[in-house]
Amino acid sequence: MVTLSSALCPLITDYYSLLSNPLPKEIALSDQTLVSATKVTIEFRPHNKVTRVPPGMTLFNAANWIGLAIDSTCGAKGTCGKCKVRILTGGNEISTADHKVFSAEELAQGWRLSCRAEVHTDMVPRCRA
Repeated sequence: MVTLSSALCPLITDYYSLLSNPLPKEIALSDQTLVSATKVTIEFRPHNKVTRVPPGMTLFNAANWIGLAIDSTCGAKGTCGKCKVRILTGGNEISTADHKVFSAEELAQGWRLSCRAEVHTDMVPRCRA
């Protein structure tokens, strides 16, 4: 006869609870913004490289992850402005560093610093070829 130790019982209960109540597929960041709880897709153009990353990763790190080099002399601190990309589709908030580098018109056109642009939804940025 096999008996379960009292230490394993809570773990088994938690496991079955997760099976019957899976994690949500979307998490609310604010009243109007929903993001994926799993991974988001990024398609880097004109390179046509696609990756899936955890929400909150920067475009700079996502590009580096798949071997796509984006120039940066400041070490991704948001001060040099060399890692600029243009967001073609997908939303992205404007960071403080973006305001220092880009004009209001450029920001409206989707220009962002990839080292400061956190990805929370599927996105298509255009990088330098």
